[in-house]
Amino acid sequence: MCMYDTKPPFRELIKDLLLMSLSAGDLSRALDAVSESVTTFYPDVKIWFAETLGRRQSFLSGAGKESFLPPERTQLSDRYAVFMQNAQNIPPEEKEILLSIFKIITVIYEDG
Repeated sequence: MCMYDTKPPFRELIKDLLLMSLSAGDLSRALDAVSESVTTFYPDVKIWFAETLGRRQSFLSGAGKESFLPPERTQLSDRYAVFMQNAQNIPPEEKEILLSIFKIITVIYEDG
């Protein structure tokens, strides 16, 4: 039995995320594109972004299938957070890179 890995390399995902986020024009479109790409690359992961409003979180964008597992929350800035279900399916070094990209996106579009 011959098996081939048809998944593109992680480096290609990173290039795509950077290009999409820079050309998106605003935060909402950037987060839509990024969340769709990440959940396509990692089909078992659900990801969504939220804006922190006092003690509340307001949904901004997201993609993926609901898994009914508790999400992992990461604060990207004072104003934005990302939630991921099944984040353990992402290798730790890749997850750190993704979180860095998410932080960069929120900085780029912070005031827009």
